Amino acid sequence: LRESEITAILPIRPGDVLDETQVRATMQAVFRTGRFLYVEVDAFPAADEVEVVIKTTFAFFIGNVDVDGAPGAI
Repeated sequence: LRESEITAILPIRPGDVLDETQVRATMQAVFRTGRFLYVEVDAFPAADEVEVVIKTTFAFFIGNVDVDGAPGAI
């Protein structure tokens, strides 16, 4: 996913007051894409703001596999 696609689905927006409900909704939104196995949201104080970092692990999968040839030929 491109950054613009991720940003579009995130409920957290710059300037929002960060709370547990938003963090949970953010994690769920990222999981719903089906592209990530693991999602972690960290928040760090930064001057008079909070920096939010979303860490992910891709969910790799193999789709359909077709094999042509005679059975037992491999």
